[in-house]
Parts: sequence; structure tokens; C-alpha cells
Amino acid sequence: FGHLYLQTIPLLQILAFSPFLLAVSHNYSTYYMLANGYDKQWLNLVIGGVVVNFLVLFPLLWTISPTKATAITALAVDIYGAAAAYLFYRRTADKTA
Repeated sequence: FGHLYLQTIPLLQILAFSPFLLAVSHNYSTYYMLANGYDKQWLNLVIGGVVVNFLVLFPLLWTISPTKATAITALAVDIYGAAAAYLFYRRTADKTA
């Protein structure tokens, strides 16, 4: 697309791991947590993601450009969601088997 899209390159580099993280998060949260009746814990995970979103976004908005702040925040929320869902699975998988 030419020189007009050069500013999107750093954003795409920041967000490059998001598809993988979202796949991990979706497998452990939706397919495991909701399928096994952990609705309240799933809701807590989602609320935790909202909290992480605001805790990361607001400080970054003061220090870097809004587009990069948003991309970094999205990546941080994806990391939190994948890690929290996986750790929940590790804690509870033995109980359901």
C-alpha cells in the first residue's frame, strides 16, 4: 500500500502474538471453563481483563502515542486472559477428571 501505511508496521508487530494468545485463551476459558460450569470464575476472568485494560492503558496514554498504547494494552489483556485461563485450568483439571 505504499508509504501511507508505514505507521501500521509497529502496530502489527506489537499485535503479532494476539491470534495465538486469543486461541489459547478461548480454548481454556470458553471450551473448558464454560463447558464445565465455571461461569462465575469465567466472569471474574473477564472482569480481571477489564481491570488490566484500564491499569495498562491510562499510564501508557500519558507516555506514548495513543495507537501504540492501545496495541500494547490489547496485547497485555490477551496475555492476561491466556495466562489466567490456563492457570485456572491447571488448578482445576485434576478435579474434573
